[in-house]
Amino acid sequence: MLKLLEEKGVVCDFNWLMFGIGNGPRIQQVFIVEEKEAHYELLPESMEEKQIISELEHFRSLHENSIDLVITDDTMRPFYEEGELVAGINRFKNRLKSAIGLNCIVQTKDGKVLLRRVQEGTETGRFILTSLNTQTQSPDAILYNVELISAAPVIWRRRKNPKIA
Repeated sequence: MLKLLEEKGVVCDFNWLMFGIGNGPRIQQVFIVEEKEAHYELLPESMEEKQIISELEHFRSLHENSIDLVITDDTMRPFYEEGELVAGINRFKNRLKSAIGLNCIVQTKDGKVLLRRVQEGTETGRFILTSLNTQTQSPDAILYNVELISAAPVIWRRRKNPKIA
């Protein structure tokens, strides 16, 4: 089984395969040297997506209160791009204030899940959620005095390798 996986470009540890211990499977990047110029061969898109999903699943397995989000708008540009995947560990109730000043995946009391910078609100126990992109047309670019269920500072992020022209 390990030999077959290796032929398909997947590196897997015997102990993980048999007992679930150690490093899980990962896509092997091929390093090629041509005429004194080194570069990484890009993985096929489907393999890269599988690798990203595998990394996210590993993050989730390590952190009980994790949350993740695929960015679908331009509100946090230029630091976060559409299609990028971000994750963090939720903070609740009394720990929400520790997220002030950080870029977080927030869950609002009215059911929204957004990536925003968290600021202290003008009302007790409420927060101001701001986007980083001053040019965005999003109606949710800045939300004032929002009641939060949770805030998860972004500590993991991943996006596909950009295409080479």
